[in-house]
Amino acid sequence: MKGGISVKYLCLFMGLLVVLILIALFGSGAVRGYLGDVLVILLLYFLIRAFIRNELRWLWLWLFGLGVLVELAQLFQLASLLGLDQFRVLRIVLGSTFDLWDIICYLIGSLMILVAETLSRHRARV
Repeated sequence: MKGGISVKYLCLFMGLLVVLILIALFGSGAVRGYLGDVLVILLLYFLIRAFIRNELRWLWLWLFGLGVLVELAQLFQLASLLGLDQFRVLRIVLGSTFDLWDIICYLIGSLMILVAETLSRHRARV
């Protein structure tokens, strides 16, 4: 079935959202700094897949690109340049500090998606 919302992906999104909120509230060190960045790519993937059922072969790359854009926005202090500093939620989502390791984490999350989709397509052909 191609139409409608995917309950599986919506549940994965909701579960991972809870995990990321807990990491944001209680996590520290590598868990908050790196694991959260890997998982946020998966979170976005699950959200998109909940509503778009067609095959999205390049979604992993688009999500990586989005992560890189967020980091570049941090590097150039885009939120401050646009006068958006007063919006706390936006500051949290965009972040405030550029870190090359974040890009590596986004790449890891994106590659996890690529591997999972490739394996899924392979199993479907067998």
